[in-house]
Amino acid sequence: MNWLLSEKKIFRYTHLIVFAITCFSLAVSGELSGDYIHYQLGVKYKNEKKYNEAIDEFRKVLAAYPDNYNAYMHLAEIRTEQNQHRLVIYNLKKALGYNPGWGKAHKLLASAYEKDGQVQKAVLELQQYLPTSDPAERDSLQKQIDRMIKKIGGGQTQPDSQKVISSQDRKNSSDVSKTESKAAEPVQKMEPAKKELPKQNTAAGTPSDSAAFATAVSLYNDKKYDAAMEQIRKVLTIQPNHSGAYYYAGLIRRRNGQTKMAKINFQKAIDYPELGYNAHFYLGKIYAEENNYQEAINQLLQYISKSSYEPGKKEALALIEQLKKKSPGTPVVPVKAGSTPSAPAKKDSTQEITFSVQNAIPKEKYVSFEIAIDSMLSMLAIDTLSDPGQQLLYGIREFLQGGYDKSILEFKKVMSTNPSAAVAVPCIYNTGVCYFKLGLFKEAENQFQLILERYSNHKAVSKAMLLKAFTYAERRDLKNAERLIREFLQTYRDHEWRMNAFEKLGDTYIQMEQPGKAIDAYTQAGNALKVADRVRVLFKLGTTYLHLGNSKRAIESFRSVISIGEKGDVYVRVPDAYYRIGDEYYKSKEYDKALEFYIKVTRKYPAFQETPWGYFQIGSILKNQKRYQEAVKMFKELIRKFPEDYWAKQAQWKLDDTIWENEYNAVLR
Repeated sequence: MNWLLSEKKIFRYTHLIVFAITCFSLAVSGELSGDYIHYQLGVKYKNEKKYNEAIDEFRKVLAAYPDNYNAYMHLAEIRTEQNQHRLVIYNLKKALGYNPGWGKAHKLLASAYEKDGQVQKAVLELQQYLPTSDPAERDSLQKQIDRMIKKIGGGQTQPDSQKVISSQDRKNSSDVSKTESKAAEPVQKMEPAKKELPKQNTAAGTPSDSAAFATAVSLYNDKKYDAAMEQIRKVLTIQPNHSGAYYYAGLIRRRNGQTKMAKINFQKAIDYPELGYNAHFYLGKIYAEENNYQEAINQLLQYISKSSYEPGKKEALALIEQLKKKSPGTPVVPVKAGSTPSAPAKKDSTQEITFSVQNAIPKEKYVSFEIAIDSMLSMLAIDTLSDPGQQLLYGIREFLQGGYDKSILEFKKVMSTNPSAAVAVPCIYNTGVCYFKLGLFKEAENQFQLILERYSNHKAVSKAMLLKAFTYAERRDLKNAERLIREFLQTYRDHEWRMNAFEKLGDTYIQMEQPGKAIDAYTQAGNALKVADRVRVLFKLGTTYLHLGNSKRAIESFRSVISIGEKGDVYVRVPDAYYRIGDEYYKSKEYDKALEFYIKVTRKYPAFQETPWGYFQIGSILKNQKRYQEAVKMFKELIRKFPEDYWAKQAQWKLDDTIWENEYNAVLR
């Protein structure tokens, strides 16, 4: 038995010697050096198709450098050879997380999705990559997209709402495909609206269906459109003719620029009892864009006959007049008398409707004030003893409860009946804030621009200017964003939002890939009075220094984050700062300093999501320092506390390696 154990030890030591010789020969040949030995060995094993050995080496690379996207790519390529598509997807998502826009990763990810049967995701992956891809390969990518769309369309159970946009859907031609022509025929032959809405509630279904639909609506209101579409698909699987699901699918398609699919969805949403009448409004706009003026007018007339929302009806009438001018000879189908519903329809919480502000002389002066809604933004209100003041306050309350759409409608309602500047400006400004929070940045810009153009002497102009700049930044119109922010800083040198403007300017420079200018802007913004703002800005400053390779200044910034944050009871970025410092010291082989920060953060903030990584790093450093017993204890603690975490799985082989290395050193002694 002792002889057998000796044989095993001899085998392991022989393996170690061979491994060392291999590493030495590779280092001499110039193929690797220092910390990258595991990476080069991984590449070597991969080329030799020794995949298990290669995987182990790349895992070691990621243990030391978790942001090494090339290692994730190699793992993905190995998993592709092994036909393990889910692991391919996992590794490619990691690679793209650290190297966004990597064309090779996007294309391989789409291929993995398709091989795994997730064709819908494959198409979406290529569509997201297409705008930033090399122009020379776009035709090839589009052919792949169209091929997969045909593949999706060939399925027998694929609901209409799950179809994705093809290259034909991107064209703005007024011609429609044969499929869409058939889908549009019932609408083109539709009679004027009947006096009553359908008695059957086609939007209601089984309890599970209703729950999924309610979830979809909630997700839509929270701007989580992809998640909302997933819920809509579930609804349509249970009840294929759910008109409410088609209505919200149409809104999402319309928002995403998938006009033809939106048209089909809206055609199926007309019977939705709650908001189906608005489908006519959107169909009218879509037909107008397709230059089908007759059908556009008919749809808008249907909307007018069913809606009780006066601003919307006014806009529809104005649009009809415009369409008549474009096509003077177009006959208008009259709406039958008495076609308005017997009960007023509910106002749509997702209205696309806008109307102009009237320039009227104020009839009375109201005392104005602001109501804070977050650390920076506020809404404008007026004397709450007045009727308009009460109505504005109601809209603000709706906003604070998350009802952004309802608050928009309320503000527009107030403005339509109170066009004086004292009331109109708060309504326009608040509406712009709502649109901003909804992620409708173009609509928000329009509202802020109205204030700049029509009420240039109002005190809200300065904030409207900066928020307009923010809408440019959110839409990645970075040059205009920079220009407006600089104009704001030059014009308003003592403004309460000055530090916020510097911070946003820094964010803009980061997106413009000008980190040097970003550092200047963040340094100015670091003088903010609020602790939370200073902590946030200093963390961005440190991250920017890291990007420039200035580790010393980065560590100084992160130390400031920790000091200021912990003194001011602000902890949003404090644990992150500990880990960034620890990682930097680890990379520079200052293991004692790295160990100090990893130990502090894991003890102070044990619930933080990076704690498994902290435990892993502590164990690795202890192992490097030959403190084997402590390292073993730490790896075991990681595995015990976080058994399902990625780093717990990595700790298992580290643990085995530590135990073996400890035995090896004991034998040598």
